[in-house]
Amino acid sequence: MVLQDAFEAAQQFLDEEIRPEHALELVIVKCAEDEEGWAFSYNSRAFVEDGDIVSSLVGNGPIIVPRSGAAPYIGSMFGRSDL
Repeated sequence: MVLQDAFEAAQQFLDEEIRPEHALELVIVKCAEDEEGWAFSYNSRAFVEDGDIVSSLVGNGPIIVPRSGAAPYIGSMFGRSDL
């Protein structure tokens, strides 16, 4: 798996698991990579583009895409200083 594959897997996870629960448009904003895979952080487009704090997501962990090809999942930001 390469970065583009991981990004597409993260987008699919957003589409299927996270976006249906939110009225706001969500976008991936950052990616961190380590030996185990990728971590994609996301937030609302309104917050990213306009800084609208009311539209900011709070408490959302990154989408983890394992390099092994295992299913993506929501991770914890604790222990990762690069997100």
